[in-house]
Amino acid sequence: MGIKAKAGQKNNACEAHIALAIDESGSISGSEIDQIKMGLKNFIASQLNNDNRISLVGMSNSDNDLRSDNIINQFVNDSTKSTFDNWILGFRSRSGAGIGSSSAHWSSALETIQSLQNPPDVVIIITDGLLVDTPAKLQNRIATVNSNSHIFVYGIDEINSYPNGNSLSQTLDFYLGRPAILSTDNSDILTTDYVTIPDFSGLENALSDLSQTLINSNIGCGNLDLISENITIGKLSLNCSNDDLNVGTITISSQKAVPYVIEADTQIANINGLIFSCAIATEIAPNGSGTIVPVKVNGTPFSVGFQEELIAIETVNNPENLKIEFCVVDRQTIKNGEVSAFIKSEYEYFLNLLCLLKQSKSDEEKGYTRNTLILQARNILRKLEETKPCGNITTVQEICWMTLENHEFNSTIPGQAEVEQEQKDMVAAVQKTVQPIWRPNTKYYMRFRLKDEVNNGEFEEQNKGLFDYYYGFKTVGPVGHYHKDSTVDYIPTDANPDQYPLTSLRQYIDYNRSYPNADGNLLQAKPLFYGNNQCKITVYFSKPFTYHMLNKWHSYEDSDSGNSLPELAGSMHIAIKDPVTDVIIPYPLPANFSQETVPTGQTFATWIEFNSQEELEFNECIRLIDVNDNPIGEYSILKKDYLIASDTYRLRIDDEAVLSDNSDLISGKIKWESLAADNPTVVYEFDIVAIGSEDANWNIDNNPRIPMNLQLLNNMVEYINQNNSAINCDLEIGEPILPNSYAYTVTLTNLKPRKLYTALLYNAFDKNNSGSLQDTESEEVHQFVFQTSRYKNFEEQVNSYWLRELDSDGIVVNEQQAVFIIPLSLSVDEIETAYNIVAGISDINSENLESQYYHLFDRATEGVLGISPFNPPENTEFNVLKNLNTGQTFGILIRNPEPFNIPKIPLDTIEDTVKVVFASSGNPNNTYKVLHSKDYSQVLIMHDSREITVDTLNFKFSYKIWNGSEYITSSDVVIDNILINIEN
Repeated sequence: MGIKAKAGQKNNACEAHIALAIDESGSISGSEIDQIKMGLKNFIASQLNNDNRISLVGMSNSDNDLRSDNIINQFVNDSTKSTFDNWILGFRSRSGAGIGSSSAHWSSALETIQSLQNPPDVVIIITDGLLVDTPAKLQNRIATVNSNSHIFVYGIDEINSYPNGNSLSQTLDFYLGRPAILSTDNSDILTTDYVTIPDFSGLENALSDLSQTLINSNIGCGNLDLISENITIGKLSLNCSNDDLNVGTITISSQKAVPYVIEADTQIANINGLIFSCAIATEIAPNGSGTIVPVKVNGTPFSVGFQEELIAIETVNNPENLKIEFCVVDRQTIKNGEVSAFIKSEYEYFLNLLCLLKQSKSDEEKGYTRNTLILQARNILRKLEETKPCGNITTVQEICWMTLENHEFNSTIPGQAEVEQEQKDMVAAVQKTVQPIWRPNTKYYMRFRLKDEVNNGEFEEQNKGLFDYYYGFKTVGPVGHYHKDSTVDYIPTDANPDQYPLTSLRQYIDYNRSYPNADGNLLQAKPLFYGNNQCKITVYFSKPFTYHMLNKWHSYEDSDSGNSLPELAGSMHIAIKDPVTDVIIPYPLPANFSQETVPTGQTFATWIEFNSQEELEFNECIRLIDVNDNPIGEYSILKKDYLIASDTYRLRIDDEAVLSDNSDLISGKIKWESLAADNPTVVYEFDIVAIGSEDANWNIDNNPRIPMNLQLLNNMVEYINQNNSAINCDLEIGEPILPNSYAYTVTLTNLKPRKLYTALLYNAFDKNNSGSLQDTESEEVHQFVFQTSRYKNFEEQVNSYWLRELDSDGIVVNEQQAVFIIPLSLSVDEIETAYNIVAGISDINSENLESQYYHLFDRATEGVLGISPFNPPENTEFNVLKNLNTGQTFGILIRNPEPFNIPKIPLDTIEDTVKVVFASSGNPNNTYKVLHSKDYSQVLIMHDSREITVDTLNFKFSYKIWNGSEYITSSDVVIDNILINIEN
């Protein structure tokens, strides 16, 4: 049902206007020019004879639009396509007013777009940087365009490509006046603000996906409005059928540039067994004129009284909330033979009064009708009392019948037990990720059994109305293997395999949570500590089912026939590549590699299951006892999962899978002591019901990605509960049922410091059914680079502030703290402004510097204190800031060549990771305020008195990591007696 395009039009139900604002500056060169041309050319070709209108707007070399070659608000058809192609062909090779090496002024393109009489639905800015003369002008134009359209930036994020050395996201934060929203894939362009890209090779796919996204979201459909209704319905009779009964018309206006057709039988309302729909196919005239559409009704009303329903047509607005209203009366009620004609007439009058009560407008009119209704009901009841039959008389009040389909439905309505089981099954379906039915390298045939529903098969003696059809097909390898099968034609010739989802993990990785950066971006990334067990690679996935594409495929068992298909081996594994030597080190390691020089990690562990009716608290270690009461030992818990649907706990223990085949553990015991401080003697004890081994690199993702629709609902509920004035109610919801999702983790040892490695992710699959994983059966599915730190661990990084002189034997002969003095000539007002920035206090002088220094740390150090950038540090150093005008120490600048914490951790989580502490207790001294730099490698500390008078200070540094659900402190380092005022 709904509005459909006329024959000959492409299948996009509405027209949309897409504006492309294109950077044509000199920084776009080489292959980037060809990539943009190809992306634009293919996108324009895909829009040929479509209902979308396109604008191509080139940027000028100043904030004002000086160009005359823009293409504005045109359909792509046979007569205009050459205009678009010629514009694209001339990209970066044309000349004229406003065109030059500085044609990267967003503001100029937005000036043109905001002046359009027909604003675009979406504006795509294609750029590798930003030039701006007047930031305020650009800010106003972005706000103006966003009020009628949606701006999305498709940009390369390179150093110094945006003002003040900011990143693309920081630039958008400033000009949007809010945090910019990063796109996760091309389907969310209409609800996000930007995406950062390494090059423009994916432009064609992004624009193609944008076109489909506009179709799916009905962009442009708001041009159809329901402006009036002229529907007159008399009283309809209960249980009387209505077939194509004409009841009036509705009028629809269109602001579109092309006509649209509403098909016959398009539904406009469904109420009380009646379906109101368009009587005939009607073409809606364009450009604002109204078109009358006839309306009919079909169906049989099943209840009496006044009825009303809003008119609702797909893709048509109903701004006036126009309704269909009618009344249903019972004209065929069979009453007892002694009930007089008086009762019949009074009963019909009673129904009429009910309809009048629903239609009453004023309180006075409602009150009068209500009192009349009560009197009428009393008259009817009194008359019935007078005429009731005497003796044992059977009277038939109503006869009902139902169709065979309804009878079969009623016989299958589940009871309470089935409903409760269905609820458990629903929870299990969310908490467990079922391996796909279709496994790789397998032949299938499907039987479709169809039933004759016309006459229930009663005239088909041979097959009773049942007909079987069969369909066969074959599957090939999983992700990474599928596209390389010789029988598969998946990727077009010369296409980039990374653009297709079954070739790699590129579209399945959650880049925001994976560490190190799974996209290989080293900018502002924290190098990994090279010490043993310090380097942990964790890959999170955006889709829970990814786990099954990278694991073994279970066997098929047919209990009826006894036939089965064997298990197909599969596993994800990692290799580490040294780009210098070009040596690839596989993982798990083969026997001929040296364990002392190769990064290694644990692979397998034992899991143990036991039953419990409730969730439990665990110690870090548990004790195991076999079925013969022999103690097995004490083991650490690596991971624990509680499966609510089956009331089962599964624990993974740290034993390298030694116990995984110990049958004596079945029916043995698992024990641990209570965690409660007031009752430490309680011992928990459960029977072990199952054991086995599993890949220890796969861990439960405790904070999986919740679908966007559920996130929106949760956000709405949270807002209502926190803002009682918004809606006068409280909503209570339970804990969310989290999808069962896994993350892949590898802990590596024996890395080298200050070295660049490449992590290669492979999907191994037993495509030959050999029962084992051969090297030739592994296919690379992702790779990224990461860098190791110069430090073994966090403690070594922090304590590098000691400058030590060693003799030839490596013995320390002299050492001193890396404490330096930075003399500055500052006024009292400048120090006050610097403190306000550090403490988060509003300051007019700070606000005046915002456009020049967006980040607060840069604003305080460079903008206010005037500290010019100096040589990078070689270790942790404490720089004492002294005011030459007063001789007072007013701040401490701590620096390190590497970030103290991972830069993508949110700032509100980082704020407490560097603190000044009291020597006696170790508690924070809250009179000192701390401000972190953008990459977390520097910290500015000031006292609330604007002066530091003590001779020494003590500091506490904390290192935080992601544990699957939140950031937790992994390491604390306290350093004492840093010399601040040496001359004192």
